[in-house]
Amino acid sequence: MNDTASSGALVSIIIPCFNQAHYLKESVASALAQTYGNIEIIVVNDGSDDPESVAILEGFSAPKTRVIHQANKGRAGVRNTGILAANGEYILPLDADDMIEPGYIARALDLMQKDPKIGIVTCGVRFFGSSEKEWQLPDCTMENMLVENCIHISSLFRKEDWRAAGGFDEQLRSIYEDYDFWLSILESGKQAVRIPEPMLRYRRHAESQTEKLRRHRFSKGLEEKQQALAYIFAKHGALYTHYAPLAAGRIYNALQLPRPRPRHMAFKKRTYRLEHALLLLLRHVPGLQSHCAKRLARIQEKLAYIARVEAQETR
Repeated sequence: MNDTASSGALVSIIIPCFNQAHYLKESVASALAQTYGNIEIIVVNDGSDDPESVAILEGFSAPKTRVIHQANKGRAGVRNTGILAANGEYILPLDADDMIEPGYIARALDLMQKDPKIGIVTCGVRFFGSSEKEWQLPDCTMENMLVENCIHISSLFRKEDWRAAGGFDEQLRSIYEDYDFWLSILESGKQAVRIPEPMLRYRRHAESQTEKLRRHRFSKGLEEKQQALAYIFAKHGALYTHYAPLAAGRIYNALQLPRPRPRHMAFKKRTYRLEHALLLLLRHVPGLQSHCAKRLARIQEKLAYIARVEAQETR
């Protein structure tokens, strides 16, 4: 490892771990291989209950690395625990099953220190494991970020910006906590930049977050996704007030549930009620009032029809 930068600002690499400790050695090794030497590594065991992971975490030891054990708090809570314990001025989260290329921190830190307006430095991503290709993420412009998360979790930011944002929102326990956090930093007036080269190696497997979100499109997890997005869009109302003309219609479309096709009335009623609840939240977001009002009226008609059918069937 090149230690020429070891006298610079301390960078804390935060590695949450829940039942994936068999990947941890590779993740920590990639952090220790950084050309920027002044780092600390904090592994947070988020209440792992897999015997193999528990054994690995209890005996884990590596240079510049300490392990914190806690009861399970979920993705937002475990990140907050690690960052709260960090001594570094700069923070880089790294999931226990992923790896970073050796020059990542040096390049990211150089960009951030040259321009105080930059609050987030991210990078390109290459998948490995069950998929071997580059992840084509949209540019991390404000216009794109208002509609979808274009910044992966392994991005560099300042600890002071984490404090100003109130940390990761633990109401978003296991989904989109990073999206909400990035919006908080952007809302403060900071900017995000991306190193184009793929300096994060993202492991694809059945339990990776991207696979879980993909499955959510076709499962009950879709409800969790939609509710989390509705919460985020409502929470950052001031940001959307300023940029509403850019994104309002696209936000509305992104949150739409698939229209219920089965003839089963109970399924239809449940789906319409969920969409109704989401729209009641979204109608307060500037630019979405007219979209929501029209759809709410239509849903009320649908629910009234279902009620009439159910009443006839019980006679």
